[in-house]
Amino acid sequence: MANISNAIRVGIFSKLIPSSSNTFKTSITSRLYFHVAQQGASLPYVVYDLLPIGAERDSANKFYDFIVQFVVSSLTIGECETVAGYLVDQLEDSESSLSFTGYKTIRIEREPQVNLGQIDLVWNIAVSYRVQLQKN
Repeated sequence: MANISNAIRVGIFSKLIPSSSNTFKTSITSRLYFHVAQQGASLPYVVYDLLPIGAERDSANKFYDFIVQFVVSSLTIGECETVAGYLVDQLEDSESSLSFTGYKTIRIEREPQVNLGQIDLVWNIAVSYRVQLQKN
C-alpha cells in the first residue's frame, strides 16, 4: 500500500501546491501538511490524510479505495469556509485533472462537507473525497 499512498500524496501536492500560484495556495501560504501540521504552524492551514477503505475486485481487476480527508483550520469559521471553497475549486478545476502516477483514476467523488467545530479556539472543516484507483 506504500506505493499507492505515495502516488496519492504526490498527486495531491502537485495539484494543490503547483509551482505557479493559485487562490488556494495563496490563501494558506502553501501550508499543506500530510497527517499532522507542523508544531506552531500559522493559521490558516490544511492537513490531509489517507483513510484506506480497502481493495475490491471487479472480475479480474483490483481497485483501491481511499478517502482523502482535508481538514481546513483557521481562527474564524468564515475563513475556514472560504479556504474550503478554494480547496474544492482547485481540486475540481476542469482544466487540469488530479492524476496519480502509475494508477488509473476510476472515480473521484466528493463526500458531504463537515463542520468539525471549534477546538482550542481553532475552527475546523473537513472536506473529503472518495478516490478509487487501479494500477496501470
